[in-house]
Formats: sequence, structure tokens, C-alpha cells
Amino acid sequence: MNGTICRTCRKVVFDDNAALVELGVVVDSKYGVGSVANKVWDIRVWNGKVYRAAGDYDKNTGKAMIAAYDIKNCAWDTSFSASDNAIHGFEVIGGKLVAPGVDATESWDYGNYYVLGDDGKWQKIRNLPNGVHCFDMIQCGDKVFAGLGTEKVANTVAVSEDGGNTFTFAPLYKDGAPYDVSDFQMSRTYEFVQLDGKCYALMYFKTKTGYNRWYIFGYEDGKMHYLSDGTKLTERSSFSRKYFGGEFEFNGKCYITARGLYAIDDFTDPAKWNTISMPNNGKVSDALMWDGALYVLTSRQDSTTKLYHTVIYKSTTGEKGSFEEVASYDYGGFPMCFDYDGEHFYVGTGLHAIDSSKLGMVLRVKPN
Repeated sequence: MNGTICRTCRKVVFDDNAALVELGVVVDSKYGVGSVANKVWDIRVWNGKVYRAAGDYDKNTGKAMIAAYDIKNCAWDTSFSASDNAIHGFEVIGGKLVAPGVDATESWDYGNYYVLGDDGKWQKIRNLPNGVHCFDMIQCGDKVFAGLGTEKVANTVAVSEDGGNTFTFAPLYKDGAPYDVSDFQMSRTYEFVQLDGKCYALMYFKTKTGYNRWYIFGYEDGKMHYLSDGTKLTERSSFSRKYFGGEFEFNGKCYITARGLYAIDDFTDPAKWNTISMPNNGKVSDALMWDGALYVLTSRQDSTTKLYHTVIYKSTTGEKGSFEEVASYDYGGFPMCFDYDGEHFYVGTGLHAIDSSKLGMVLRVKPN
């Protein structure tokens, strides 16, 4: 393992043949060594660069840095900071890389999201009504959905029919009637997934007596319709960037990472939500699709060394028993998220680290 960063030009110097390379934490220059804001909430390879998310919206650590590593030039750009306390994920909307703003540092009249332009610069779009928190975004067909945390219960799914230029709230329904939210004091939409051209949302409600409720809603005819209890996907929680790690449609099913790998083809019946175990029974923190195959990031912590034995598996079918190891390593930081450029995996660490200076490290991993 090697990798040294020049403090002036941010270039990383390393042996290109090394199996494991530390590309740096880089955001610790803003947040300080060991800060919780250094976590790599998400990582995305896009147009020859590796983008990593950071920040903490609970501790309000300030404008979140979105750092970019240039794969060809082996150098980091840490010049951009969003007007939000945290960035938790990257999505693709209209063929553009988008970063939802998790906690606006400005007036709460509107929330933000950021679009990466063809010039490599981020543009802030500030048009999410009352969207102090924007947890997730998704494009489904000709519509764009934004999952919000607002000051009004139930106004948490904003829908755009003009490519994200304007948004309106989708009302909640259950059994054909407006959904009664009188018992709730707060609600949030944390995650979106899609299956067979339809958009589904994981929504959180807090009752006035302090109890948490998790439900799955589906979008149809301008409304969000209650489908089922979503507790099964949240009771185990995710080790990754959000409540879900990777989520995508593959071989006719929706695959969701939530401390396990779920394969779902019917959101109305939790009994049919199948968990697919990995060969080492490791903790699943993220998953992705690449060139028609499914890749899964897993880890197990050694009780003696405290190192995380991290294994990446591949499957071309997504079925139980079909996953084969394609990369592995041992490291002192928990693997939260990853991406792949066809040559190397890029892994973002967080949550825990033996050495606090390694918290939020980005690793380049060579396949076996």
C-alpha cells in the first residue's frame, strides 16, 4: 500500500502496479483530522474523475466540500464547496451528474441541488420548495423526483415535469383517499428506487408520541400511494452513505443495499423481499452495476487486528450462489461505498477507523 499527496499541487504519487493505494482523505484540510464530516458518504467515477461526498448535516460542519480526483493526472481538486452542510450522494439526472444538497445553509424557503456542467464545474439549482433537506433525487421516465425534509408533514416528495426546472408536491394517498397525517409531527422522504418504469419512495414518519414509522409509497397519476410497511429495509439500517447503499434495477428486480442485499419485484409484500447472502457472510455496504454485471462491497472486521477484511463480489445473474470474489484487501477503515472504472475500484471509507487520520480515506483497489 502506498500513496503520498503533494500539499501544494494535490498530486498523488504512487506505484501504479500497487494492489492497494491510499489516494488521501483530502477533505480533512477543511474539517480537521478525524472529523465525522470526513466520511466518504458516496463516491462516483464520472468523465475520468472520482468524486467524493463529505460533510455532516447533524453537526452543521459548514459548506460541504465535493472533491474530485483526476484519474489520468493523479491529482485532487478541492476547490468546490456546496451551500449545504452535507452531500450524501450522487445521482444521474438528464445525463448529468447531480448532487442533492442535504442541509441548506441559506433560507429554508428553498432547497438546493448541484449539477456538474460539461466544463467540470458545479452549478447550484435552488428551486426545491421548503426543501431544507434534499436526501435523494431520481429520474423516472420523463419526471424528476426529489426526496425532501420540509417543515410541513407529508410535503416531502417534489416532482418536476420539466427536467428539474420547477417542482410541485405530490399528495399522499391510501386506499384511494388522501392519507391522514394528523397523528404525525414530522415526515421525510429518504430514498427513491424504480422498477418497471415506476418510482417508489422510502418515507419516514414520526408520530406525535415519538414513534418512528417507515412506509413504502409508489407514484402513479400525480400522487404517492401507500403500498406497504418499509421497516424490513430500515430495521437493519445501512452501513453506507444513506439508508440504502446502491440501488438499481437488474434482471427484472430492484436490488437494494440495506446492510444486506435485497432483491425485490413486488413492493406491496415485504414477505417477498429476498435477502441475498454473500459467500463470506460479510456486511454489505454498497452495490453497483457495470457492463451487465452486479458488484457488491462487503467487509468483516478481524477481532484481533481490528482490520476490515474487504471483499468485492461479482455476479452476472444476481442469484444466490452466483457471486464470485474479484478483489480483496485488509485495511483499518470501514468501506462505505465504491465505484468502478473498468480497471480499478475506488472505495470510500468512513464510520470507523483504527487511525483517526485515515477516517474518510479514498482507496484505489486493483482487481485480483
